[in-house]
Amino acid sequence: MAAPTSAPLSTDDAFWADADRQTRRSSDELGAFVTRRCLELGLHMNIVQLPGMGGVFRIAPPLTATEDELSLGLAILDQAVSDATSRL
Repeated sequence: MAAPTSAPLSTDDAFWADADRQTRRSSDELGAFVTRRCLELGLHMNIVQLPGMGGVFRIAPPLTATEDELSLGLAILDQAVSDATSRL
């Protein structure tokens, strides 16, 4: 599988657990749901709550992860976000 071609992500590009995209108001419920759903699907990750920044997902794959493993992790995250947006 070919690696995606894109520029490195900055903190401005991070996935934020926002209830409202216009105001960027944090949603603890959304972040908790996505984190729980990822774990159910086999991806361990968590959401970091920082004052003034809302919720930010932290994903730290091992440096030895293969492209297939990284793709699987992103597919799981995508599924969890889709599940969350359809339920919340």
